[in-house]
Amino acid sequence: DTICPCLDSLLRANCFDQFIFVIDTRTKDNTYQLLRYYASLHPETKLELFDWTEDDFSKARNVSLRLANTQYGFWMDDDDILLDGQGLHNILKNPEGKAYLFKVLITTPEGNLDVIDHLRLFPMVKGLKWELPVHEQIAFSLREAGIEEVHTPHRILHTGYTTREEVAKKHERNLRI
Repeated sequence: DTICPCLDSLLRANCFDQFIFVIDTRTKDNTYQLLRYYASLHPETKLELFDWTEDDFSKARNVSLRLANTQYGFWMDDDDILLDGQGLHNILKNPEGKAYLFKVLITTPEGNLDVIDHLRLFPMVKGLKWELPVHEQIAFSLREAGIEEVHTPHRILHTGYTTREEVAKKHERNLRI
């Protein structure tokens, strides 16, 4: 329900080297078949699929860092939609070696809108790695490398966890990990 709108928003931005790595969290639906079909429609995009076998989100994200051969990285969850692709495109014209925070819009189960500044675009510096198994962070590595963080007005819509049941299941999973 979420992966195609996410990928569509990235492709509409038309500002990436078009390498998209999908780390699968052991879905039991038709995600793989859907992604293969999607890749056939977008031959300019290289999709790499990897099975996630551990309860450690950072380890899964670090797979993509090992594969990426770009100056900058950008990450999204499958239930995110990039709303300001043109803004991202403009940053990437002259990124100045900085890391960029985007405004992530989250609809709560009560129907409120939360806005969180979240680091999403970053230079691929030596020693870069995601840390923490849940609520994984790349900012630690970037700060160690002396990379400046810049707030932007650019937005990402997070479409997941909109019901109390979904939020409760997410909290249970996070506590288990």
